[in-house]
Amino acid sequence: MANRKNYIFLSILMVLIMLGGAVTLRADVTDSIQGVVKDGSGAAVVGARVVAANVQTNFTQETLSGADGGSVSWCFRSAYTSRA
Repeated sequence: MANRKNYIFLSILMVLIMLGGAVTLRADVTDSIQGVVKDGSGAAVVGARVVAANVQTNFTQETLSGADGGSVSWCFRSAYTSRA
């Protein structure tokens, strides 16, 4: 009887450990860059092309600035450069 209880306990424990590992593996691996594109006079630039580049892989993502000059670019978590 004690062996059966140990077996059930260990089985439940293993399932909980595996579920906990699955949650960890689904961790978010992206980050966002937010900012406002402005010209020399400080006015927002609408429709400016914003490029974020991963320094390690040279993978780039592009977006356009919005009506207020704001933009959001997504990139992988690592060193990056950005330009507008």
